[in-house]
Amino acid sequence: MQTISCISVLLFVVVGSAMCDLAPELQAILKKRQDECLASNPVDKNVLDDARNGKFADDAKLKKYIFCNLYEGSFLTEEGVLRPQIAQIKLTLAFGKEKAESLIEKCKPVSKGNKVDVAFDLLKCIYNDTKVPII
Repeated sequence: MQTISCISVLLFVVVGSAMCDLAPELQAILKKRQDECLASNPVDKNVLDDARNGKFADDAKLKKYIFCNLYEGSFLTEEGVLRPQIAQIKLTLAFGKEKAESLIEKCKPVSKGNKVDVAFDLLKCIYNDTKVPII
């Protein structure tokens, strides 16, 4: 059970991210989830690469892919509602407690709009504040 919790906490971090060195087993699990989200939500490679570099196209497929990753990583509910306690844990692991609190306050969705737009805006906000890709 502890392994599952650890995996859940780390699932949103990019494979090979400079934020932390993930064990090969965790990298494999994360890559599998990203591949599954990409298979169910195919995104043009250039659009995805651009998003990972902070250039977020208003692309429906990209938004669905981002939602898939944040939902499957337990960051958002199926309805696109932020899970603040889980977000706090994940962001604290990635950026430290103070920065995590700041990101949650700054980036939390203010409306219950379209779930893919909520995910897209949340990810853009986190990236714009940290310059760290998490997809």
